[in-house]
Amino acid sequence: MNKFEIIKSITDIKKFSSLIFDILSDKKTPEEIEEFLLEEISGEGLRGIEALARKGYPLSLDRKQ
Repeated sequence: MNKFEIIKSITDIKKFSSLIFDILSDKKTPEEIEEFLLEEISGEGLRGIEALARKGYPLSLDRKQ
C-alpha cells in the first residue's frame, strides 16, 4: 500500500485538507508530489495506521481490516 492509497482512505474532509496541506507544503513540483505519493508504507507503518483507524481516526481501510 502506498501513501496515496492511505491518503485517499481519509473520510473526514477537514482532516484530509489539513494533512494534504501539511505534507505537500514543501514539495516544489508535481514530480516531487508524485514521488512522495508513490512511496510504499512499511509493514510497521501500516500496522500503526490500522491502529489509528481502530481508535477512531477517520480512515476507511476496508481492504486491510
